[in-house]
Amino acid sequence: MPLLTRSLNLSSITAFSLIATGSTFGDWTVTNLHPPGATISQVHCGFGQRQAGLAVVGGLSHAGIWHGAADTWVDLNPIGIGHSAITGISSTLQAGYTNASPTLSMQRASRWTDTAGSWVSLHPTAAGQHESVVHGVFATQQVGSANIGGRTGACLWNGSADTWVDLKPPNLLGSSQALATSGAHQVGVVYINAKKHASMWSGSPQSWVDLHPSGATESCAQGVAGSQQTGYVAIGTSFHAALWHSTPESCTLLTPVVASSSSATGTDGTHQVGSVMIGGTSHASFWSGTADSWQDLSLFLAGSWGRTFATCIWVDGPCLYVGGYGFNNTTGREEALLWTRTAPCHADLDNGSSTGLQDQAITVDDLLYFLQAFESGAMAADLDNGTWTGTRDNSVTMDDLLFMLAHFESGC
Repeated sequence: MPLLTRSLNLSSITAFSLIATGSTFGDWTVTNLHPPGATISQVHCGFGQRQAGLAVVGGLSHAGIWHGAADTWVDLNPIGIGHSAITGISSTLQAGYTNASPTLSMQRASRWTDTAGSWVSLHPTAAGQHESVVHGVFATQQVGSANIGGRTGACLWNGSADTWVDLKPPNLLGSSQALATSGAHQVGVVYINAKKHASMWSGSPQSWVDLHPSGATESCAQGVAGSQQTGYVAIGTSFHAALWHSTPESCTLLTPVVASSSSATGTDGTHQVGSVMIGGTSHASFWSGTADSWQDLSLFLAGSWGRTFATCIWVDGPCLYVGGYGFNNTTGREEALLWTRTAPCHADLDNGSSTGLQDQAITVDDLLYFLQAFESGAMAADLDNGTWTGTRDNSVTMDDLLFMLAHFESGC
């Protein structure tokens, strides 16, 4: 868009600068989702008011879903199946993997619609007796990997085995995996010269983009939403949580100064989650785009806990959710966890430092930061795609301006 169409005289928004100078957002509350009778439980994904993952029952991993409380657990493990787990969920379905039988460890990509009896195998015919698994879901699309001819390859489905699409990049011989999807884009890893390279696709093998940053020894993309991709980058022998905006040059490392290493597993398009290592222990973590914005989610847990992990993040209405799990020192087991807080306002963009660091308050600093970004066409002003849902579209248009002014005026 020409710069002229984005120009806005600051005097025309003076009235807005007097509004919402004190709006703040709450701290995290934590719900322990560990179901009765389970020995291990983990949240791997979430959508709306539901969470999904696994619980170990009778020594076997069972796929299942929750509705916000431990006693809402629904076991989705199909009859005759040994192990299963859910790794992705949308409004209409859940997906992950099952074992071929109770006695075999070979995984099979799988899909459910809320009940154990709804289970459908997504295992592609081309995979034969080899493995396949779903790693991520968006709407009706599933992504993962399948072993074809003895080599693991990234792939996607749209609800059935016969919709399988091979995402293996042309002319590359190494293995690959798709680990997450936003519907428009899929992310994961491609092995080049036996080294992991963070990767992105747009639905076809030919669309593959190598996100591996210069100077890194390895990299992997594990989450995607809007214009953001998250994962990790290895610099020498140190691993760092990483945030990309669709190019290798855009890579930002998120490891806080107190941590020795970190990894980012998910994003909602604005915030990132994962874990950091401090003193040899993993801490579930939350970021807002920079290392300085890091927040230790384990501090909000009651009782005594060891390692903790944040695996996923999503927004539903006024609430921001983070799913994961941690080792409860009192019970001596891993237990599924759900962190919840009021979703930060779309108008909370800067704390006055002009760095894009949020401060959980709406002030004139946020408006000025947005206007400067909007004037220059910077992606910091990409807030909405015209749907008024806060979905980013990697472009700066009048939709973003109108969205920002409305949320700033309302104080959230």
